[in-house]
Amino acid sequence: MRSNPLHLSLAALALLATAGPVLRAVEPNYGFQFGLASTTGDIADEAEIKAMAGLGLHMLIPVAEGQAIRPRVDVWSGSKSVTYLSDGNSLKTEVTLTTTLLGADYLYYLQGNRDRGLYFLAGLALSANKGELELALNGAREKDSASCTRPAYTLGAGYQLGRRWGLEARYNTTSFAHTGFDTLNVNTFSFAATFRFK
Repeated sequence: MRSNPLHLSLAALALLATAGPVLRAVEPNYGFQFGLASTTGDIADEAEIKAMAGLGLHMLIPVAEGQAIRPRVDVWSGSKSVTYLSDGNSLKTEVTLTTTLLGADYLYYLQGNRDRGLYFLAGLALSANKGELELALNGAREKDSASCTRPAYTLGAGYQLGRRWGLEARYNTTSFAHTGFDTLNVNTFSFAATFRFK
């Protein structure tokens, strides 16, 4: 029997959501993150969306010495606009992709210190992906959209500069699949800054 990746992702996220309080009763640390990403694969080659910007919120839950679980929500968006001129006519096309990720990361701090130093991370999320296509011919506009929810996987590394600020590099992969459309791989390399409120 073949496993459904969406069902596996839901089960893993449910486990991550309950693991923190069970492993260690501590007060979580809240924060936010923001960054830029370059795209590779289908989304860059076919939709020609080369870059995305994102921001989000997170909650850092220590679970052991030098380890933490970080539930997070991120919103990333990128677009590509092209204008064609021919025989006095103007045709403008704009493609926009927005991904909203709800998931969690496991963080391992090499020096055992969550407030300073190098760490590695691995994450799992559900990605709500929405693609929009807008056409404008001589001022007349027409718009179409499609959306789907797919699992997303993350690997990365970061460096905690101090108690509040940190920097991260991440590779994230998911896909855009909708009835009547080809499945597009959505792969990004991102660089982000993180901030904790305490």
